[in-house]
Amino acid sequence: EKLIERGWDIPTLTTKRIQNNVFRVKTGGGDFALKASPLKERSLDFICAAENSLSRHGFFSYAPLIPSKTGAAFYREKGDCFTLHQWIEGSPCDFDRCSHLQAVGETLAGFHLR
Repeated sequence: EKLIERGWDIPTLTTKRIQNNVFRVKTGGGDFALKASPLKERSLDFICAAENSLSRHGFFSYAPLIPSKTGAAFYREKGDCFTLHQWIEGSPCDFDRCSHLQAVGETLAGFHLR
């Protein structure tokens, strides 16, 4: 819980592991997704730059990065890298459901049109 405070200066109320590397963090200002990245710093830099480019070009079908308190796209501590995103309510994608596959296809098409 203190990781969010050190990296983003956001006091936390609770933290719950959702997946292996994703945590739901409740704060007084709303819920966030804290993601521990398996990527090396250089690869994560590229991904974060790509995400920022998407938003500059009008693609908003994802949870944008919340910069760390230093303005960096991610926070690094003890050799590990973390990103923070606004929490988006929903359920995981089920690739066996046609409606989910259609939504994935529409989002992917929108991405490529940008």
